[in-house]
Amino acid sequence: MKKIKFIALLVLIALLSACGKNNDNSITTETPTGYPKGEIQTEMIYWNSNLYSVTLSDRIPPHNDLIEIGTVEKIDNENYPDEDFEASRLSVGDIVYKREDDKNLYVKRSDNIYCIFELYHIDE
Repeated sequence: MKKIKFIALLVLIALLSACGKNNDNSITTETPTGYPKGEIQTEMIYWNSNLYSVTLSDRIPPHNDLIEIGTVEKIDNENYPDEDFEASRLSVGDIVYKREDDKNLYVKRSDNIYCIFELYHIDE
């Protein structure tokens, strides 16, 4: 029994010593979002002098009273969108909707996912 305990202790020490600090100094070019560093990390869209950021995505249309207001016309993943229907992390041609009674935008992406966008405030 002492022999088994001693062997188990040696195995435990060996395993713990293998859990040391990783000295891998390689530089990654991606962030946890999977997008390259220095680029916009989330879906955003600009419309009517306002910048919007995605808050939710789903396959089901969020409302049945959506009004089509346009389509994504330009993509810039390196700078905040600043022209109507310019976006980041979406695709040209994605359909943009609005509801009469709220401030959000809704985008139907080319993969049939609906995204809800809320007003975004840039902290400067």
